[in-house]
Amino acid sequence: MDKVKFTVITPTLGKRPDLLAKLVLSIAAEEERSGIQAVTKLILSDGPESLVTLINRGCKKAFEETPDNVILYLADYLEVENGLFTGIKNKISMDDMEGGNEELWINIPVTNIEGTKPGCFWAITPKALELFPDQQVQCPDYHHFFADTELAVAAEIMGIDRYASVGVTATHPNAKNVPKDETYKASRTHKEWDAGMWKKRTAEGLVWGPAFRELTTEEERPWLH
Repeated sequence: MDKVKFTVITPTLGKRPDLLAKLVLSIAAEEERSGIQAVTKLILSDGPESLVTLINRGCKKAFEETPDNVILYLADYLEVENGLFTGIKNKISMDDMEGGNEELWINIPVTNIEGTKPGCFWAITPKALELFPDQQVQCPDYHHFFADTELAVAAEIMGIDRYASVGVTATHPNAKNVPKDETYKASRTHKEWDAGMWKKRTAEGLVWGPAFRELTTEEERPWLH
């Protein structure tokens, strides 16, 4: 299990340098505590893109550059708690994996926001990532919300879901420890679209993972126009 390494992908608009610095420092501290190497990759937005697009791009980039690493998706407002890396490694060890060579998706909880649904943040092994076309782990029909919910449902259906006991803490309006900023407001510009898309996909019995079917084309997605 000493062979397990992580690549952390963090989509960002680049407007939270202070918070981002805290995330990077917390990752470095956890590396030192756990002895597990982690490579951090910032996925910068360069246009009217969705969070889903940035996450999928990050997974593809990480898979291409560090194909043997377990990928962690963490937001730019998080800090890693003491024991997260070891906890994920132990989950992998329980499944008799050698460096993440089996199909596994691990939910990472946000410990200071009550009611956070599974799927917001996670780790995924290379073999599990290969189950998704072109490493697109989240459905492109969504802009920001509900893609994570659908991913958690997919992981459960596929039998690859696990749940970490140690997680991350957030500096976020929902944690009531910081005011709403420009990035927070931008994330909600298409929330109504996402809610409607979740209802449509659920009504048709679609789950991104067991079935890779999109209901919209790029031309139909309002954030691209």
